[in-house]
Amino acid sequence: MLDIDMNGASGSNTVQVQLYTDYVSSSPVKTFGLPSNTNGRQWVSLVPDSQTDGTFNRASGYGQKAQVIYLSFILNGGPQRPIIYGMRITYRPVGEITAGPVYDWNDLGYLWDKRLTEFTVTYDTNTTAQTLLLDTITGINGNTVNLDAASFAIQNVSTVGPSRALQNFALPDGIIVKMIRLRALTTNSTAIGSTFFRILNTDFQYTKFPPDVTAFTEPNDFGYPCEKIARNLIVKMDTGGVGATVYLLGDGNIVGSYTVSTVLDDWTRIIPVASNPDVIARLYKLQIVAGSSGKAQLFDWSLDFVKEPCAVSKIDTFETDFGFNGWKYIYEGWFDYQANSSVTVNILKDSSVLFYSGSLPAHASRDMERFFLPMVVGSTYNKSKKYRVQVFGSGSTLKLYSNSRFDWMPWNGDQRASFNGFSVSPEQQLPTG
Repeated sequence: MLDIDMNGASGSNTVQVQLYTDYVSSSPVKTFGLPSNTNGRQWVSLVPDSQTDGTFNRASGYGQKAQVIYLSFILNGGPQRPIIYGMRITYRPVGEITAGPVYDWNDLGYLWDKRLTEFTVTYDTNTTAQTLLLDTITGINGNTVNLDAASFAIQNVSTVGPSRALQNFALPDGIIVKMIRLRALTTNSTAIGSTFFRILNTDFQYTKFPPDVTAFTEPNDFGYPCEKIARNLIVKMDTGGVGATVYLLGDGNIVGSYTVSTVLDDWTRIIPVASNPDVIARLYKLQIVAGSSGKAQLFDWSLDFVKEPCAVSKIDTFETDFGFNGWKYIYEGWFDYQANSSVTVNILKDSSVLFYSGSLPAHASRDMERFFLPMVVGSTYNKSKKYRVQVFGSGSTLKLYSNSRFDWMPWNGDQRASFNGFSVSPEQQLPTG
């Protein structure tokens, strides 16, 4: 934009503005003829385009790409002298020019190993074929430099206005890095100026890997807060082919020690956990010691386990009709449980009337207890449409297993009908306490 007063210059007394770029002074890349004016000071818009014929096209607005510019003002005839009050140049950065290094070392925003999968670059090579080279830093200690780990050939065609291209490269498997660096290697050996080009943007897609060494994990209940019997430890890790020691801890105590040797493409191990005696805990975690010059890159781990019933002080079925809404009676109970002290069993009928209250002995280890229910207690009959069973232990030590049940029969059942079973356990009913 030119702030100018033509001062009466018109007709043969024309004014031209010549635009030169990038230190080439032999001929201007654009020549603008200013309009005549008798009205004094005004703004004149000089809009260069990128047509190769050098014509002035006010409507195009493509702009002129350059590093540096200078302007030459030429008055053709006449004594009038235009008065220039000021000039404003509007521009848009289109990327740094380069002929060599593009980036310093870069961890791509993630401090640990990553597997590169895709590379995308936006560039302008001025139609000249160029090559980008990828250098990497890898290794357990992050100090192994690999030059020319990959190369990318880039070249864009000529376009009107600033040239541009966006290209995607799928990377081969196995490029696992801590840091990367891009370098430019020109394939044009003619003029020095032809090696200059622009990299406007780069982007790497990658898969994140865990740190080279994971010394421990946080305690994990695997979605079940009560005790679990461990059967198999499953680890997905890369030790670099060197044996690493993996300790399994249950509730803070070491319950197993294992030597694991893996590589990246063979990283899963299923390790049996000792079962004599059973390993039982609520929370499990790992502690890992890497082997000499090896890794302990833990991607994932899990536990194959069997759920133990929650150790509680009370189990309540609440009201239930055993799946039959008619009259019924309970014949016997089979309770498979573990408790440090005696267990009290209360059975309530409709309207929360207590029908039965009995005591079962303590079981230091899991064992089955069978007991029979009377048909009548005092004036209360063993007959109801709904029952509610409450089982009480002393402290949070009662563990009632899922094969515990009541045998019952409808009052209007056939003479030779068999009993039905109703399971009583904290896995199917809601434990409280």
